[in-house]
Order: sequence, then structure tokens, then C-alpha cells
Amino acid sequence: MIKISKQHEKNEMRKIQMTEKQELLLQLFREVDAICKKHNLRYVMAGGTLIGVLRNEGFIPWDDDVDIMMPRRDYDRFLEYMKIHREEYPDLRIFNLEECKEYPYMITRISDDRYIIKMENEKPYGMGVFIDIYPYLSLIHISEPTRHS
Repeated sequence: MIKISKQHEKNEMRKIQMTEKQELLLQLFREVDAICKKHNLRYVMAGGTLIGVLRNEGFIPWDDDVDIMMPRRDYDRFLEYMKIHREEYPDLRIFNLEECKEYPYMITRISDDRYIIKMENEKPYGMGVFIDIYPYLSLIHISEPTRHS
């Protein structure tokens, strides 16, 4: 079950439909996309987000987050930018082990703090709708086959 509330209505949680959550995710994605474009940070869609874009031209019906992958250098630059410019994005919060010691996941999430999501299978961390951000290392292009002796 997903319940959501605006930050100022913490005691008034209400269940939302997945399409409503996906609309909030799209707003968050547009904000992250604008930051990436402004600072020439590369990313690609991944996981269910990529499947939804290719197959449904939007979200797959059950997808409750956005997944992106960033080259490690751009990922590090994005996180550093968000730390330095926190006051410009007061509604966005980074969740990872560096920013939130009790956060249990190895992936980074950027969350919209205007909303709180309560999920039955997770501890409350104050997380709202979120984007999963996965860093990746570039593969080296090898033009000649490797020869073994």
C-alpha cells in the first residue's frame, strides 16, 4: 500500500492511485533532467523506466519510481552540485549512505520532500516520491581482440 501526504499534512495521509504517483514522479524527473541539461550531465533511463518509455510511451502501469544511470563522473558531479546548491532545491533530498547513515540501500535516491510516502515493507526515512540513480563505469573500447599465449 502506498500512502502519500504533503509535508504540512503529515497527519492526514491518504492512499493515492499509481497514476497520481507517476505524475509526481514525472514532475521530479523533469526537475532532475533540467539540472542535468544545465550542467551537461549525462544519464540514460534504465529498468522499468526504460521499458515504460519504449513499450508504453510513458510508465508501465505498476512502476512506482524512475530509474536512471549516470556515468560515474557525472554521478559524482551531480551529487556534489546538489550538496552545494541545496538551498536552490529545498524540496529535493539525496538519500544514500553518505547523506543518511540509517538508509539501508546501496543505491542513491533523490526524493521530493514535499511528499511523504509510507510503505508497509520499508522503514520510514521521510522519503517522498523518488528517482533511483545508479552510477556506472564506462567500458573501454577494445579495437583488437585480446590474444592469449
